[in-house]
Amino acid sequence: MGGFAYDDTNVLMLISKPSLERGTFNDWVETQHITPTILKPWGAISSCLRAVQKEGSEVLSGCPF
Repeated sequence: MGGFAYDDTNVLMLISKPSLERGTFNDWVETQHITPTILKPWGAISSCLRAVQKEGSEVLSGCPF
């Protein structure tokens, strides 16, 4: 699970997929949100991953996809 150190709370995430509209999303991000958020645009089922299940990780709220 992520902590509250600077590197845990200031995460740069770049996602590239031709069908996604260009944009910038500025919100509180923790490392536990990265996997489910990255997998969502590709239709991958991140809920099957044990770490996601254990931590209850979800896609970033307000994410544009």
